[in-house]
Amino acid sequence: IYTIYTENCIGKTIDIQLFEKDFLSDDLVKTISINIQNEQQEGIWESKNFDDGFLGGNAEVYLKYENFKSTILNIIN
Repeated sequence: IYTIYTENCIGKTIDIQLFEKDFLSDDLVKTISINIQNEQQEGIWESKNFDDGFLGGNAEVYLKYENFKSTILNIIN
């Protein structure tokens, strides 16, 4: 679950990108389109069998919108 705080965006659709952080370059996992209905918008992103690549481990993902980037998000299995 994530929360997006907006200002003067009600009625607009924005595209949030979900990235998986890697050593050399980050991989785009998915683009999430969100129709803003309130100044504070919550959303849920679900994934099954998330593959973190050759070295494995826990996937490190973050959300990005234009120049804004979230901290690393926790994946709940």
